[in-house]
Amino acid sequence: MTNQTPLQEKTAEWKRLAEEGKGSVDEATAFYDREVFPLVRTHFIEDAEAKGIHPVDALILPVGTSPEPIILSILALKPQRVMFLPTPQTRQHLDRIIAETQLKPSQYQDKTIDGSDVLEIYRCMHQAVREWPIATKIGVDITAGKKVMSAACAIAGTLIEMRIFYVDSDYLPKLRRPEPGTEYLSELPNPLVVFGDIEEREARKLYAAADYAGAAKLWEHLAIRIQNPTAPALFSFLARTYEAWDQLHYANALASIQKLNQSVRQFGKDAPVFFQSHKDRLFKQQRLLERMAHSVDEMGKETALDLQILQQKDAIHALILELWAYAQRKIHLRDLSTASLLLYRTAELLAQRRLALYGIDPSLADYAQPGIDPQALLDAVNAQRVSFKFERLQELPIKIAMLDAYVLLIALNDPYAAPLAEKQYSGLQRFNGIIKARNSSIFAHGFKFVADEHVRKMRAEVEARLLDFFRVEGVSDPEIQAQQQEHCFLTLE
Repeated sequence: MTNQTPLQEKTAEWKRLAEEGKGSVDEATAFYDREVFPLVRTHFIEDAEAKGIHPVDALILPVGTSPEPIILSILALKPQRVMFLPTPQTRQHLDRIIAETQLKPSQYQDKTIDGSDVLEIYRCMHQAVREWPIATKIGVDITAGKKVMSAACAIAGTLIEMRIFYVDSDYLPKLRRPEPGTEYLSELPNPLVVFGDIEEREARKLYAAADYAGAAKLWEHLAIRIQNPTAPALFSFLARTYEAWDQLHYANALASIQKLNQSVRQFGKDAPVFFQSHKDRLFKQQRLLERMAHSVDEMGKETALDLQILQQKDAIHALILELWAYAQRKIHLRDLSTASLLLYRTAELLAQRRLALYGIDPSLADYAQPGIDPQALLDAVNAQRVSFKFERLQELPIKIAMLDAYVLLIALNDPYAAPLAEKQYSGLQRFNGIIKARNSSIFAHGFKFVADEHVRKMRAEVEARLLDFFRVEGVSDPEIQAQQQEHCFLTLE
C-alpha cells in the first residue's frame, strides 16, 4: 500500500521511463502528456484558486517552445480574450494550446512576431489594449518565449499597468521539464505600483489641472500604501488646502495648511525638498488664510454693513487680491467666462472701496457727506458724462453700478480715477467698451461667448487699475508683488 498521490505515482513512472531508458523518448513524452500533465493541470488550478489569484478578462502570452505553462496560465486565469505572440518557429504549438484550453475562435487572436524585435512586441500589445474594451482587466504572462520577449512584455505590461504573471516551478535539467506538481502561478508586483510612481504621476497631472480633490485622494491612498508615506501625506495636505481655498472655504483651507506646516516642521530636514524650499511662503499663506477666514466671518454677520466692510483697508486689500488671483487661475485653466466675471468684480470692488472713503455706500448711496455738495457733484458727474458722450443723469444713483462708480470718482477728483479722466488717455471709453463686452456674454446679460482677445484686454485693463489703486492706497510695488504671491497657489513644476 502506498501513500503517494496519483500525481506522485504517475511522476515516478514517467521518470523511470525517461531516465532508465524504458521505452523511447517519444513514449516518455506521450506518457507525460497523457498521464502526468492532466494531473498537473488540476493541481495547478486548485493551487491558484487557493491563493486567491483573481481571473483576468484578457491575457497576452508570448509563445515559446514549451506550451505547457501557457496552457496552465490560461486555465487558471480564465480569460475571455487571449492574444498569442508566437514566432514562426513556435506557431506549431498553438493547435495544442487552443485544444487543451478549449478556446473558441472568437476568443483568441495571434500575431506572429520576430522574437527579437522589441518594438514589434510593444506595438502588438498596444494594439490589443486599444481594441479591447476600456474596462478590460488585462494580464500578461511572461513565462514562455525568448528572454527578450519576456522582458519586452514585462516592460510594456508595467507601463500599461497590466497584471504580470509567471509560471514558476522546480526545474529538472536532465529531463528538461518542471518537477510535476511544483508548478505554481505567481503574480509579480508592478514596481511602479509598489513605489507609487503611477499614482504619483497621475496625482501631479490632476494637481496641475486644478483637480485638487482628485489629486488629494490619490496622495492619501499612496500615504497609506507605500513604505515611505511622508511625501504623499504632505502633498495631500497641500491639495486639500487649495481644494478648499479654491472654493472660498477659508476655514477648511486654514485647517489643512496648519496640518501641512506643522508636519513640515516636525519632519525638518527629512521633509521633501519641495516643502523645505517653500516653507516660508506656506507659512505666509497660513497667516493669509487666518485673516481671510476671520474677515469672512465678520462679513457674514447680520450686523455687518457694506460701507463698514469697504472701509476696512487690510480686509478689502486681501479680498481684492484674492479675486485677482482667482481670475488668473481661471485664465490659466481656460475658463474664460468665469475669469471675465472675476475681473469685472475686481474692477468694481476697486471703485467701491474708493467711494467708501468718501462715506458713499455703493449699495445704498447717501451723498450728504462732509465735503460733498450733492448738486455740485451731480453737475460734475454730468459734465464728465457729456465729455465721454454718455447721457446726462437727472439725479445721483442710489445703487451704484460700476461705470457710475468710476464717473463719480472722476467727478470727486479721486486720484485713483485720474488716469481715466485724461482725454488723451480715453481711458473711460475703452474701459466702458470692455465692460460692455463682458455684459453681452452668455454668463452675464447676453448670448455671446467670451473670447481670448476680450479676456486679454480686460485683464490688462484691470491690472492697470489694480496697480494704480494700490499706489494711491499707499502700497508700494514690491509690497503689491509680495502680497500677490501669497494669493498664488504653488505649482509642482
